[in-house]
Amino acid sequence: MISGRNKMLRLYSAVLDIVALVVHSTSSPYEAQQLYILSFAVRSFDETQKIMSQLTLQADGVTVGVAAELEVGGRNGYRIVTSHGESQISHFMASKKKIGSCFYFTMIIHSRLALTFRYPQNVVAEVIDNFKKKTTFDIGVYIRSYRDNHYFATRDGLYTVTMQDPSAKTGCFIETVEINGNIRHFVFDLATSSWSTEERARILDQYFSKNPQSRGVVIDHFEYKGKQARTVQAITGNVKNLPVTDMLPKGTLVFFEVGTDGKQYANLLVDYRIEGGCPHCFGTAYRKCVTCNGNARVTCPECLGSRSVSCPACKGTGQTACGHCDGEGSRWQTCPVCNGTSNCPGCDGTGLFVIGDCNLCNGTGLYKGFSTCNKCEGTGKFQKPCNRCSATGVCSRCNGSGGFEVECRTCRGTGLWDCSSCRHTGQVACSCKRGYIDCATCNTKRVSRCECGGKNQGFIVAVA
Repeated sequence: MISGRNKMLRLYSAVLDIVALVVHSTSSPYEAQQLYILSFAVRSFDETQKIMSQLTLQADGVTVGVAAELEVGGRNGYRIVTSHGESQISHFMASKKKIGSCFYFTMIIHSRLALTFRYPQNVVAEVIDNFKKKTTFDIGVYIRSYRDNHYFATRDGLYTVTMQDPSAKTGCFIETVEINGNIRHFVFDLATSSWSTEERARILDQYFSKNPQSRGVVIDHFEYKGKQARTVQAITGNVKNLPVTDMLPKGTLVFFEVGTDGKQYANLLVDYRIEGGCPHCFGTAYRKCVTCNGNARVTCPECLGSRSVSCPACKGTGQTACGHCDGEGSRWQTCPVCNGTSNCPGCDGTGLFVIGDCNLCNGTGLYKGFSTCNKCEGTGKFQKPCNRCSATGVCSRCNGSGGFEVECRTCRGTGLWDCSSCRHTGQVACSCKRGYIDCATCNTKRVSRCECGGKNQGFIVAVA
């Protein structure tokens, strides 16, 4: 473009391949002021291609677009894009248009002029690259969903559905249109566009930065009815175990979403993973539990995994105090002679043995009923010192104690018998019953907070 004080100069190639200079006003309505036909201009194919490529990719003030997608809009049409980030859909003479067909856009008539020139594939690819950099359309990448439809996550944080069947490695453009007061999102891609791994990774990183609750990673693997990947959601620490055919690298990205049924679903993004950053949590702030090593349980500190502990009743000896002798080893036995009275049974403790009634006073103690009987001295009985107790009145068997200590026949004098709690083993079942207990650090979730607190984020890379 050549600018003057009140005029600007445009260079373009028309239908007849005549190179011309057109001078327009620099203010609205941008009326054409002068037209210079350059009949002497070089018009060979190679030189024309070079000039047109420069106009398309580098010129300021001249907008040249190319057909970058065919069969658009559900009927015969094509999409035109420019290096300035503009896009239009046209159906005019669609059957004759090919990828690379050239169009001149003019703000003078707010329309486009179809040219006979057609760009080669490398120029079309450059135009599309510039379009991707400058377009105001949202850009997204395919994300696998638990639903049958196909979803795209975009750099603006949008999560949209399309009925197209994209490749897992394909990026896309999201065109937002208001129709009858409703916002609609249309997904399209350009057949000749190439989405680099860096572009796709950058788009996904921008999406997750706006939707951190959707981000998760694979943090561990285990075998249970086949291979399983343990995944964790950022922010919440929710865990989902997903079946896999091959062990995925730790740090592989996972997309978390809430379905229409209100349940949470996790979907593996096998083409993306986190590199750099924390090697344990990958920026999610949650890692495999360091206490239980992801097993949800730890060895019981009481039984150390043996499932039995020392019997508290016998303190591990297997024996407790004999219940019959209270641990004394002997028992008190009542004297069978005096029945515990301590008195001699022969004299009832008097020391005198009664032979019988006095035959003089007939046991009354009175002689003829008037005076004390001299023969029995008024006792009415004949007595003599008890030979059984030697006139002491004390039981000779127990010596007046009423009984005596005998060896306990249950414990045979040891004072101990088998513990009823452990049955002489000295061990009882531990309260854990299994040799392990639930991990208190992760509360059986198998993941715990990472020491880095999720601050060491790393970066997303596309691996395929």
